[in-house]
Amino acid sequence: SLEYRHLYDDAWRMLRDYFYDPDMTGIDWPAIHQRYLPLVSRCSKREELDDVLMQMASELSALHVFVYGGEYDSPLDGMGPIAMAHDLASLGASFRRAPEWKGYVITSIAQSDPDF
Repeated sequence: SLEYRHLYDDAWRMLRDYFYDPDMTGIDWPAIHQRYLPLVSRCSKREELDDVLMQMASELSALHVFVYGGEYDSPLDGMGPIAMAHDLASLGASFRRAPEWKGYVITSIAQSDPDF
């Protein structure tokens, strides 16, 4: 779709203009645009476009380049409403207020993430 092409071009351009290395890690960045462009017209939903964007960005081999979802009704895993994707993380510990110490006392520490 025209919208997906626009999003693709914008993502490519943003990386070109704001990536920390003006040499784009030595790769031919315009050629990368042309390599993945044919896949954009084959995308039938936004998640597929995100896959193309991730593949394109991965060509830079940079650890801190991410592709985040767009305007989804729910996270891709279908676990619940999109609001869950923006919940704040916890410390992995439980604690109680301890006025005698003018602070808090840790009552338990999670040994592992229950989701894994």
